[in-house]
Amino acid sequence: MRDYTASEFLADLAGTGIAKTVYVQANWAPNWFEDEVAWLQDQTDEYGTISGIVGYAYFTGDIVQQLDRLKKYPLMRGIRQQFHWHDNPLYRFAKDPDLCRHPQIQANVAKLADYGWSFDLQVFSGQMAGAADLARACPDVAFILQHAGMKEDLRDAWHAAWFEAMKRLADCPNVVTKLSAFGTFIHRNDPDFIAQMVTDTEALFGADRCIYGSNFPIEKLWTSYLQLSTPSRTPPRRCPGKSRRQFSMPRPPVSIVFEGGQRMALQIHVLDYGDIELKTSFLVLGHECGRTRRVPVYGFLITGGNIPCWSIRGIATTRSWRAWACGGCNFMTT
Repeated sequence: MRDYTASEFLADLAGTGIAKTVYVQANWAPNWFEDEVAWLQDQTDEYGTISGIVGYAYFTGDIVQQLDRLKKYPLMRGIRQQFHWHDNPLYRFAKDPDLCRHPQIQANVAKLADYGWSFDLQVFSGQMAGAADLARACPDVAFILQHAGMKEDLRDAWHAAWFEAMKRLADCPNVVTKLSAFGTFIHRNDPDFIAQMVTDTEALFGADRCIYGSNFPIEKLWTSYLQLSTPSRTPPRRCPGKSRRQFSMPRPPVSIVFEGGQRMALQIHVLDYGDIELKTSFLVLGHECGRTRRVPVYGFLITGGNIPCWSIRGIATTRSWRAWACGGCNFMTT
């Protein structure tokens, strides 16, 4: 074990075009939570690279006293206490898998709104139902999901479980996600795996709720920062040779015209989980005014063979338009 300094980090950033970074707490001793932030503030004054700090606080303790000690540091932007728990002890951090549902933790996380700070949410897919409960209990707090939900198993069945769990968090409007740490469990920089994760995560959250991040310097064990950041700037493509397939709506995209002349383009992403699985075998994205949003589906999709077939009949009613304004649209696929 050795220190990883700001000067080394700047050297690792060379050639990436990255000028500023946000520091996320790195598990100093809990009683040193303020010392970590104070040291980082000094590092920023010297090197000028850090634009924000996500510090640590213990949410089963006196949270206001801790937050008040941190608020004097200008770069403070949020808090992380890691809640991730796993059956595999090597992946386990928290002692309790259900911390997100503890009433005291929910009440304490809600207090972050008084400081204008976010909460960095770190859970595995099996904990995401509880994490969604936490997000709903704190509607005025912005939650940043770490590492796109930390998908730790590459098998198709686990991908399906991760995807279903991620839907719960994507349904919470105060949750965004980091596209980060995709090599943490496979110990390599795999462009195809990154492409699949970026594509599927963006399909759930939309591009405006996805942010780039890294797990550096841990990832320095198997890659450089330049190699790490390059796939994130490459347009996603479907991973070859995967039994789970994703299809996009052929061009031109289908659109629905509503009363008043409003038009919304629709794009279907079909996930090959079976022949007919309402709401789980496909996603519909709505594109309007430069924004992409997931559209709730009321209807059916019937697939057959390798390529699914569909048609869309839009229901152009005032009721449909109000539903789209809230993130939904009524239509049927057959």
